[in-house]
Amino acid sequence: DVEDIIHIAEKASEGVMGVYRGLSEQWNDMFLEEDTPLIQAQEVSHRILTSELSSRFPDIPVISKNSKMEGYADRVSYQHFFCVNPLDGYKEFVRRSGQFSINIGLCEGHTPVLGVVYVPCGHSGNSAPAVYYAVDGLGAYTREVSLCHAEGGADNKPRLLIPKRLEAQSFYEHDSGLRIITPSTSYFTDATHAFVSAFTDPVLLGDGGNSLLNMLRVASGDADVYPKLAPTCEWNTCALHAIVNEAGGEILQIGGGADAVPGMQLEYNKPHPLNPYLVTYGKRLVRMPPSLPGIAGQENVSESESESDEGSSSDSEVLEEVKNDNGEKIVSHYFIGLLVVTIVSLAVLYFVLIEGNLPILR
Repeated sequence: DVEDIIHIAEKASEGVMGVYRGLSEQWNDMFLEEDTPLIQAQEVSHRILTSELSSRFPDIPVISKNSKMEGYADRVSYQHFFCVNPLDGYKEFVRRSGQFSINIGLCEGHTPVLGVVYVPCGHSGNSAPAVYYAVDGLGAYTREVSLCHAEGGADNKPRLLIPKRLEAQSFYEHDSGLRIITPSTSYFTDATHAFVSAFTDPVLLGDGGNSLLNMLRVASGDADVYPKLAPTCEWNTCALHAIVNEAGGEILQIGGGADAVPGMQLEYNKPHPLNPYLVTYGKRLVRMPPSLPGIAGQENVSESESESDEGSSSDSEVLEEVKNDNGEKIVSHYFIGLLVVTIVSLAVLYFVLIEGNLPILR
């Protein structure tokens, strides 16, 4: 039940915020110590997540950023597994910007089918907590969390408000003015420039702190494309990937980073958790594999190959197949007709030249 998993994420958030609320004037000095607030927050969240998930779902293994992974020989047989990041956005945690989250993803085979992303400091980094979540086939949603006050005093128990459905924006890749999230100037690499240059008059949006939360901006329809041309791991993207998928978007591999199959969906429970470079798209109406000139390992992938993992063809592919089929039928009928005319003509010529006349004229 996704509500159970949201509740577990809330508990982990409370542990993280217990550390985060340390006095700001002492914050920098605390990071000079061996047991820093960042380490404390990661460990308390990890303990809560792994303990609660294992207790509630004892038959499902948990892969966490903060624990040692089982060898691939043991993991390869996993039918389902949780993939969690106890504290995503650690740089923003240290900077006290509020742009960090607790992420819980559930995979079936190599595909994420459930995702919960709990943002303790809310959408703006300084507001009511917010949760984003999705379940395969049931859509993607976001809800703010309100701390209710009981009569006679505050009970500080979180209450989820009315959910809002997430819908990625529809677009064609050749559209002018697509909104593309890009990193700050210091991280705007040649690879990013090459990717952005393939679009027509794109509108460049800032990355807003925690770069991976930008995937939620695409899922929410606030941006169209987000290239992440830098290393990430499975626990960074798993929960977010489930949400993007259910909002109508997709996360595709692109050449660069770890071994990639450009144009294919990002996969999980790989021999190594490192992801290839990736691109988050909204709802593309005509789907083509991402193209990144100048990146080693980039290959052309046909449209049918890029869609093969979804188990169905796009409208354009179906239309093309119908056109091809009709064209083949027309050509076939033409040649049959031509063959009949040729046979009849040869027969007539035989009777005229050899027999001297036609039987029908006798």
